Amino acid sequence: PQAGAVVFLPSVGKIALREAKDGSIVLPKGHVEVGEAAWQTAVREIDEEMGLRAEVRDWAGTTRVEYGGEDRQVVYFAVAAEPGPEFRTHLDRDTFLVEPGVAEATVDYDSDRALIRAAIERLGLVGEVSS
Repeated sequence: PQAGAVVFLPSVGKIALREAKDGSIVLPKGHVEVGEAAWQTAVREIDEEMGLRAEVRDWAGTTRVEYGGEDRQVVYFAVAAEPGPEFRTHLDRDTFLVEPGVAEATVDYDSDRALIRAAIERLGLVGEVSS
């Protein structure tokens, strides 16, 4: 299994997205390690992939993805995060900050759009979304 998150930075009012190796814009996620809870995976991946210190605030949902001929379930959390020591090495290279109202349109996968919608609602950012 894998775990990931919709990452909101309250200090700047933006959502953090990643550019994957193939150039697609996605939510951060990764493999659940042995002995690790899914929420711990999400927090670790956000730190490793984005240089952000995250705290889980709520549930965002689940998706199924096919990768390498394998069907994988991915669980997602809604998290709040702040920059860690490595954030500057990621910002504008593989990590991008966008307004909540444009995050859905920025990601490349429909499943990520649905997760962003759910997280925006659960984190109380509905007023932040532009029409």
